[in-house]
Amino acid sequence: MTSPLGIKPYSPAFTLRAMSTFVRLRKSNPAAEVHHLLTKMKLGRVELVKGLAKDLLGALDSVTGEFGRGGRYEGETISLESGHPEINRRIGPTVNLINYAPPRDCGLGREVMRETLHSYHKETAYHSDRVREAVVEIASYMSLPTNRDLQLAASFHDIGKIAVAKCLIDTGSTLLPGEWKVMELHQIIGYLFLSGIKELRSVAEIMKYTHVENGYPDGIANDHIPYEAHLVIIADTLDACLSNREYHHRRRTHMSQVQVFEELANHSKPRHPLEILTATAIAMGLDLKDASALLKNVFRSEEEIRHIKNAFEQQVEKR
Repeated sequence: MTSPLGIKPYSPAFTLRAMSTFVRLRKSNPAAEVHHLLTKMKLGRVELVKGLAKDLLGALDSVTGEFGRGGRYEGETISLESGHPEINRRIGPTVNLINYAPPRDCGLGREVMRETLHSYHKETAYHSDRVREAVVEIASYMSLPTNRDLQLAASFHDIGKIAVAKCLIDTGSTLLPGEWKVMELHQIIGYLFLSGIKELRSVAEIMKYTHVENGYPDGIANDHIPYEAHLVIIADTLDACLSNREYHHRRRTHMSQVQVFEELANHSKPRHPLEILTATAIAMGLDLKDASALLKNVFRSEEEIRHIKNAFEQQVEKR
């Protein structure tokens, strides 16, 4: 039901009730944990997670559209540093409750985000899972440990899409410029959500750059991109190009693996590190000839060319 002005009511009643109950519990017992909250509310953990996820989806229901053409906040910006009063108000209850649970229950935030993403748009959730798997595989060819932050950044790099109308995510045609502006807001909203959760701030600093090669969010310096963020950018691009994935697939149809790798090698904003690109080529199953031909267009020093050859030879030895 909407008001006469067309504004949907915003009332995360379940989340506020859980927070109020938790605060009371902590006053009487400072050591109260989430399982005490569940007992008090007569809920199972799954019910708690689903209730919080439902409230978050209700709070963010198509809110990005309000910043588009004809929306209540048309022309206003959402800042990476300070967010926006309306966005902050809508994600606040969930963020506050998740922050109230640690350090005794650091998994609650991750469970709520995963449930929210799967409930809202399963294909985006499955895409995120594939990106995480690709990050792990590429890193394995570099003997690089994939730590918790990197895997979570891959898993939740698109969490902000829960604030984007499904009609845009599932559109059967190329997005119009105004629609792209709305879609691009998902990156900032996702960052604000993750960075607002204390235990996930380091995760937010990796995922923030996921779409920087496409030019958003605005104002991010390419030379300051964290090393691990390159892995997420590359894995996201791979899945966008090689999977049957909504509007991205329609923009990049019939691309071979060599063509996809050429696109990655030619990224200039940001320029990806050679060792990550070489590991990506190996993970994709490219041979030394194809990978070298593409990488030599960008990396020309004798040391760089030797690195490409050595990396492939090491993989042959391991087999």
